[in-house]
Formats: sequence, structure tokens, C-alpha cells
Amino acid sequence: MKLIALSIATASALSITSATAQSLPDNMYIDGYIDISTSDIIGTSETLGRASLNFGLEPNRGGGLGVGFSIGIDAVDLGGTPISEAAVYPAITFALGNTGLLSVGVPRPVLNYGYIPQDTMAHSAAVKTFLDFSGVNDSITTMLYLYDPAPLNLYGLRYDGEFGNTKIGASYHKISDSSSPNDADVYSVAFQHRLGAIGRLGDTKLFGGVELFDDSGTKFSTYIFGIEAKSDKLRTGLKLSKLDAAIGATTANLYADYKFTDNFSLAGSILHIDPDGGGANADVYGLGVEYQFLNGGYLNANYSASDILPNDTFEVSLGWRF
Repeated sequence: MKLIALSIATASALSITSATAQSLPDNMYIDGYIDISTSDIIGTSETLGRASLNFGLEPNRGGGLGVGFSIGIDAVDLGGTPISEAAVYPAITFALGNTGLLSVGVPRPVLNYGYIPQDTMAHSAAVKTFLDFSGVNDSITTMLYLYDPAPLNLYGLRYDGEFGNTKIGASYHKISDSSSPNDADVYSVAFQHRLGAIGRLGDTKLFGGVELFDDSGTKFSTYIFGIEAKSDKLRTGLKLSKLDAAIGATTANLYADYKFTDNFSLAGSILHIDPDGGGANADVYGLGVEYQFLNGGYLNANYSASDILPNDTFEVSLGWRF
């Protein structure tokens, strides 16, 4: 229900925004997606609703007060289960010269937004949600804030800077949990460096990040590094991650998508998971097709197979990207 309410409210606001786009300031931005998917997982039909949205007003870098705001929304609703969660990231933003930005309040961690590609699983909403929940594909702060059963208080700072072909970000968050006597400190850094065009691969970039979690009793780290190349029709990438924790894992994600037309594309991915502590390795293979319509709508279908599941997974998703 949280997802539905947030989706309706946000979609209404965005429809008004779209209708009046000509009168909006140039530094207003909106990005993210809302979708709903139905899937057959291990012989069981499930419905999954998701939203991940960001909108705000960037500070005026050419003069004036140089103050803006940002709001992020994450939500997930797994039909037929008690899982229905939502998280909101409001922050005030301040321009630091022409290339820097400081966010104060509840900014998104840099490992979650702005530097690390997230759409690497061949349009599979179920696989991406599983990876996010496990903490091996995204910021642990984001996962805890969205899924922790105890109410969390979260606040922090974020810095984003751009220097030539390199973008660098750093964030700090303090997490207090009513069920724990200790507050947690989370430190994150991330980067993205544009290498430029490399032959037929197209525009190529390196990306990576590190996140350190410390609550005085539990300490663990997340490391992500990769490379991605994109041309007019083809995108390819390799994303490596490691969750260094009591129950951790190392993953390697090879992904690609190809646009046959402006509206139709094919995507594929291979994910290798190597759990720490001697557990069995796993490989997840995904293949997806997508049709885009209007100016942001999409309908996609995905097939995923794994050597650790007795059944393959089929998904169909309908959504909107902003």
C-alpha cells in the first residue's frame, strides 16, 4: 500500500510537472522509475511493485543564494507477503562553486545514486530486488533504511564534485535504531571517470565505490568496481562487487543491451555469486526484451535461470522511466 500511495502522489506531481515543463527552471530535474511486474518464481506467481525516484531543484551555480533541494523515494511491495516498504530521502543542497554540491539532511549514499550503474540485470525486477536486499549490489545504508523492521532515524551529509572527466562523491550517514543501543556510522566514497570513445565500444567509463559500516559492535564493508562502454545502439559492462561481512559474498556481473530500433531492445546478463565461508557458488543468467512507448513508458519481459533454483523465472513488467 505504501508503494501504491507514493506512486499515485508522485505520478500526479510528475504529470503536472510534465504539463508545465516549459515554465520550469532549467535546473529542475526528475529521474527514476515506477513499475509493476508479475513473475513465476519457483512455480509460484508473485506480483512486485517498485519505485525509485529522484527529483529536486539544483542550486543556482551562476549567482544568487545557491540553495536547492533534493528528494529521493524508494518503495517496494511484494504482493502476497508482508513486504511493503518505503523510504524517503529529503535534503537541502548548496552549490560549492561551479563544480561542487553539498547535500545536508537525508541524502542518498553515493554508492546508491549517481556513480554506480544499477540497471545491469537484463530487466529482471526480481533479481535486482534480491541483490539489493542481500547487500551485495548496492549501498547497505539503502537496504537497511528500506527493509529494516525497526524504525530507523537517518541523517547525514553528501558531497559531489566534477573535475574534468572525473566525478567524485563522498557521503556520511548516522543511523539510529530503536532496537539497538549503538548508533551506526556509514562512510561512503564513489567515483566515475570517463575514458572517452574506445573504438567500436563507444564512450567508456570506469566506476567504483567503497562503503564502510560501523556500529561499534558490527563492522563490514562493500566494494564495487567496474567498467561500462556505450555507443548509439550497444551498451556493455562488467561490475564486480564484494560484501566483506560475517555472511558476505563476491559477485561478478557481465551485462549488455542492444537497441534494434529506438523502441525495441534486447538485454542479457550473467551474474556469478561466490559466497564467503565455503558456500556453493551460483550463476544467474538473464535474457530480456523491452518495448518503449510514448516518452518514458516501457513493457519488458525477462527470463532468468540459475543453478541454485529448481525452476526458471519468467517476468513481465510495465512501468515508466523519468
